[in-house]
Amino acid sequence: ATLFSYASANAIDPAQTSGEGDYDVFVFLMDRASDTSTLAGRISQNSSVSDGFEGATTLLDYNGWKVAVISGVFDPSGADSLYAKTVHTPGEEMLALFRTDRLVGLYGLTAAAR
Repeated sequence: ATLFSYASANAIDPAQTSGEGDYDVFVFLMDRASDTSTLAGRISQNSSVSDGFEGATTLLDYNGWKVAVISGVFDPSGADSLYAKTVHTPGEEMLALFRTDRLVGLYGLTAAAR
């Protein structure tokens, strides 16, 4: 709850920023997840698939409350669309056939993506 409050208090509005800068994007699962499930935070210009860049992501797990922090340099006021994605993969509680990446959250990081 403390980390969520911090992220909320320091959030920016892409429409009210200008220029490129260093940003941290916080991706929270709003439901508790199993220990064997995984969370990925990804950045992409494509909104319709679950893939994207996740190389600078720190994953946190607070007893099932999972958070991904994606660090990067981008321009929230830019003309190109850029999206943050929340990708969840179910754990051992699901049959192996159903343990595939699922895009469960999508947020426009640039004014063009909103």
